[in-house]
Amino acid sequence: AAQAEAARLAAAESSCRAAAEATVEAARRLSAAEARGCEALKAHDFQVRKLSQQLGESEARLLRAEREAAKAQDIAEKALAAQENANQARASAAAAAREGLGTAVGEPPRRGGEGRRGSEKCRGLGKSR
Repeated sequence: AAQAEAARLAAAESSCRAAAEATVEAARRLSAAEARGCEALKAHDFQVRKLSQQLGESEARLLRAEREAAKAQDIAEKALAAQENANQARASAAAAAREGLGTAVGEPPRRGGEGRRGSEKCRGLGKSR
């Protein structure tokens, strides 16, 4: 009976040793899987931070571009207003020149130096073109 008990204890010990080795192997695999998961998580976090930074930079570039576009539009509007003012000034100057010279459109200028520049006696007194 003692021999049978010893054989049973030996079998139980062998079974426990095999179970312990399997547990150690499972723990090693779990640890390796955790390490891989941790590395994957770190890589994911890095990608998220990188994409977030790129998004922030893109948003900043977009805001700068919007400000530049607004400035360009403002400059274009001012240039258009200046062009309209210049056109009005040209029209006024042409009308004043026609009235001052007493000539109609298409009529030749008066003789005696009273062409586009005005008479000799008035030269240098008014605004020059």
